[in-house]
Amino acid sequence: MPIFRSRPLLAALVTAGLVCGALIATDRALGRKLVVHAVADEAAPVLDGDTSDAVWQGIAPVTVLTAHGGDFGGTGESRVQVRAVHDSRYLYLAIVWQDPTPSRADHPLVRHDNHWHLASAGSVAGAGAARPGTGPTAGKAGDAPQVDDRFAIMLAPPGRQLIGAAIHLGRKPLADAPGGISGRGLHYTGKGTMIDIWQWRAATAGLSPRVVDSWLGPPQPVTRAESVHDARYAGGLELDSASAAVGRANFTGGDGPCGTVEPLRLPLLRPTPVSAVAAGADPGRDARPLPWDMTEPYTEDAAAGLRDGAVLPGVLVDDDVRPGPDDVTARAHWDGGYWVLEVRRSLAAGPHDLPVRDGMMMWFAAFDHAETRHTYHLRPLVLELGR
Repeated sequence: MPIFRSRPLLAALVTAGLVCGALIATDRALGRKLVVHAVADEAAPVLDGDTSDAVWQGIAPVTVLTAHGGDFGGTGESRVQVRAVHDSRYLYLAIVWQDPTPSRADHPLVRHDNHWHLASAGSVAGAGAARPGTGPTAGKAGDAPQVDDRFAIMLAPPGRQLIGAAIHLGRKPLADAPGGISGRGLHYTGKGTMIDIWQWRAATAGLSPRVVDSWLGPPQPVTRAESVHDARYAGGLELDSASAAVGRANFTGGDGPCGTVEPLRLPLLRPTPVSAVAAGADPGRDARPLPWDMTEPYTEDAAAGLRDGAVLPGVLVDDDVRPGPDDVTARAHWDGGYWVLEVRRSLAAGPHDLPVRDGMMMWFAAFDHAETRHTYHLRPLVLELGR
């Protein structure tokens, strides 16, 4: 006769599953409406990160509280307001969210002991000598390198489950694949399904209007580099195309002794050492991304004049890539503890895109100088296109 023992953890998991099922059913029933107001083509807003356009003034925003993110003044929360309009070809979104400080530098490099390292969070923007990220996880989630602010928009077909059925919690959601670098889970969908994801990044926003356009599907095969943790495994997340990435890393390495990296390009105008902060210099300016054509190949001879404390941008932007008809574009502005973001995307669907139509569901995620630890909300906004 089998012996049954009390399993409080199993009971708790079953109860949590029932509660989660109830939440999913409630979310489907109570999904909030986001009206996408119809406007004439000539009345479409200008993308400039400013909501003073007449078209926005007559629309009351829909407010969503996003939570469980990193920082945001220690709260982990950000209140998001969104307005939406469309003309004959495009969807326009005006999004405002709380963020106490703007972070525009991403993975800057700092010279220390005659080697280049990824700067740790907070080390470049503040006064004093920069402190590099060190150890074998430099540049990964555990070592918290300096990262820019970001904002993501997820578009899913009608009838999808909680958060598009795309979030799978746990340190290792897939038995035959690495876990996410955040330790909180992975994003992927079931077979035959797809979700559209657009991610704006503060680091590249000043140099290009393009937004990182990607899609989420079933788990991707694990590469050799990912299997040995030399590269990040991203579950089912894929870029729409090779040109969908707006910025490119300005370094290789990061897993060697003391987390050293090798820069790829040098600014034509050489950066100021961090030790010059006392004289009024702004090292954070040197850490911001640069256009590709404002740099030259890195050589030790060319870098000979850079002393310890010098900072290089960790991201470069190929300014020759212009937005295509299927690309998502945006402009943003930060002021007084708020980011203002205006986004434009075609109503029609390009390759790896979903169309914008009635019943589509939308979620938002805010990143406060974080690579993976973003805020989120459970209830979707359900699009209703005005005629």
